[in-house]
Amino acid sequence: MKLAAFEELVLLVVGTLGDEAYGVSIKEALQEKVSKNPSIGALHSALYRLEAKDMSSPKKVALQVKEEAKKKILSHHRLRHTNSRRSE
Repeated sequence: MKLAAFEELVLLVVGTLGDEAYGVSIKEALQEKVSKNPSIGALHSALYRLEAKDMSSPKKVALQVKEEAKKKILSHHRLRHTNSRRSE
């Protein structure tokens, strides 16, 4: 699933804030962490898009991030294993 850069930032903040993720706290975290100052309208639009992609719940975000991390780790491990076989 492809996300826009701003959606990725919002998603990361939502995942970080967990149950404390709501409009104002997300906006403040974006200002503090990445020096972004989105309007509330832009932030809510991104949240609605993430919700439409079924990624707005902090629990869903955490599960999605965990799954993506597993895929990357497994992919990296397979690549290293394949490369080590080639060098033998």
